[in-house]
Amino acid sequence: AAATAGVPLDELRLMIGADAEVDARMSLWDDPALQHEIRMIARLLGQGTMVNQKRATAIESALSAGATVASFAALSNQFFDDAGAPRRNTATKALTAALQAEFGSDGPALFEARFEAMGSALAQLQARSHEQSVMALNAALFTVGAAFLEGYQALKAERRVFDFADLEWHVYRLLSNEQHAAYLQSRLDSRYRHILLDEFQDTNPLQWSVIRAWLAAYGDDAGRPTVFVVGDPKQSIYRFRRAEPRVFEAARLLLQAQGAHFLRTSQTRRNAAAITQVLNEAFAANRLYAAQTTVASGAGAVWRLPLVQANPAAVVQSAPVEAAAVASPGLRDPLTTARARKRTMHAGARKACWWGRHCSPRVRSSRRWTGMPPAAGPTSCCW
Repeated sequence: AAATAGVPLDELRLMIGADAEVDARMSLWDDPALQHEIRMIARLLGQGTMVNQKRATAIESALSAGATVASFAALSNQFFDDAGAPRRNTATKALTAALQAEFGSDGPALFEARFEAMGSALAQLQARSHEQSVMALNAALFTVGAAFLEGYQALKAERRVFDFADLEWHVYRLLSNEQHAAYLQSRLDSRYRHILLDEFQDTNPLQWSVIRAWLAAYGDDAGRPTVFVVGDPKQSIYRFRRAEPRVFEAARLLLQAQGAHFLRTSQTRRNAAAITQVLNEAFAANRLYAAQTTVASGAGAVWRLPLVQANPAAVVQSAPVEAAAVASPGLRDPLTTARARKRTMHAGARKACWWGRHCSPRVRSSRRWTGMPPAAGPTSCCW
């Protein structure tokens, strides 16, 4: 597990930095500037009334208690609540006078801005403190994952079966092996002259490596198959199958270098103008995406629907882009509430039930046997 996880864990450790080893909350007591700002806030609050002085005392006590998790929690609690909302300071006459004497006529507003900024700084340190847990969790996942894969591979070997990922890997391995590549190449040559790859945005790197190894074996041979690729990177939604939209860009560059033509269509006939505009704004930062236009008639509208609330009465309607979104009070959260199944009966079934209740007794009461002379001889039937 250690050998398998070494590289990605090392990369993660570099991304996280020192926070992977040291609790970021404790860095507060190594930052003189941050401590100075906190003490200034406590000093000014101490010039207010009893309400302000109580908070000032709590801040000073937490800061003076030393670098512990409990001290940081006590200090943070004076700046923001459990939900992360900033605390408010009671604007007493004594505090207002002290702030105006310190900062001028805009003293109260400036003080509140610095108070909230300090709360944000403490919240950021608290968020960074979770990086140690992230590092430990990833290390544990690699250990458990390696053991799981080892057991899974052993089970497949015992039952002599392959899953889809095995098929992908073994195809790539064979096409990349000089001992087997020539044979496979000849078999492929006899069957395929054109390669069409549709929905290419859902292709994963290994699948593209298979195609690339196949094409690379031809070298400069003019008999290599033609390649036609169709896809839309912004529709890449198969991440769970390791689909990677950047493969689209890599394939484009490789095929263009080999003489392929690149055609981009950026006009739609389906989406209304409002939808196209929202899509363009949403994908503006993605370098693989080109802004689109539309020839569809009608301006259209885009609504932002509200999230389902635990209490239907508490549903708050969210402002749409152009029109009012009306939320039904009967919205159901499919993650927590099963769909209510109504017992319905098809019209044919209802008719059969009616026939059974009203007609069947009469038929049974008048039933009699009679002889019928078919071609094979007399027989009995019931009516």
